[in-house]
Amino acid sequence: MCIHVDDPGPGIPLNDVGGIVAPFKTLEPSRSRATGGVGLGLAIADRVAVAHGGRLILGNQQPRGLRATLSLPSHPFA
Repeated sequence: MCIHVDDPGPGIPLNDVGGIVAPFKTLEPSRSRATGGVGLGLAIADRVAVAHGGRLILGNQQPRGLRATLSLPSHPFA
């Protein structure tokens, strides 16, 4: 099963794609605890996906934007 979430924003710079799921990693310099962000959302989503045998896949869209795909295995009892 796959769930896709599309974000129409600027996407992720290619040199940051690999490390963006690291805890406390943010790309937006204005994000902080005071403004409502600490960089845990993608890290948590990635760990939950892996814990359930799946994966989180992030890919830039053209001409701009980002697609986050949560891919989870199908279970015969589901």
